[in-house]
Amino acid sequence: MMPVFIRYATLFLGLTLVSCTSTPPPTPPTTAQSTPPTTPPSGPRPTLPAPTPQPSIAPTTSAAMSAAAATTIPVAVYHMDSNCNQLVKKTEQLPKEKTMDRAIGSVLNQANTADFTITDYRVTSQGQVATIVLRLPPGGARSFKSMSSCEQMSFFGAMRETVMQRKEWGIKDVAFTDGKQEIQF
Repeated sequence: MMPVFIRYATLFLGLTLVSCTSTPPPTPPTTAQSTPPTTPPSGPRPTLPAPTPQPSIAPTTSAAMSAAAATTIPVAVYHMDSNCNQLVKKTEQLPKEKTMDRAIGSVLNQANTADFTITDYRVTSQGQVATIVLRLPPGGARSFKSMSSCEQMSFFGAMRETVMQRKEWGIKDVAFTDGKQEIQF
């Protein structure tokens, strides 16, 4: 017969070893985390639409509105109407810095088409003359000379009106170049 102490020690050691090899108790399922399956499903995977970003809506305060108003100014930007009959004035809020550049950029964004796009531009002014340098894509299919009268008015007319109608800029004439020579139309 074994002494009582050794019997209890053996029993304790046996229970400890058994508890180490037993499976842990099942955990209740949670909805916060799910485990992906370890084997991929057979067949094509369905494509899911990309999640739509939710706009963050911050409360508008008078201080925030004042700060935005201090950094932008209203500028009349001209664009061609949908029937190509006349230029239409639209007031846009543009940053105070490089306002003339931004106004020309807005005109170009509206006037670019699938087959005729300006890839780069630069605006300078000296005295009462603004010079707008326009660059076409290298190897592009079309040139400035291939523009229809509607496209000419949409590009050049809208830029000219936008620059000349803003009294604060004091521009009386606008010249257009491709970086090498003046664009005649």
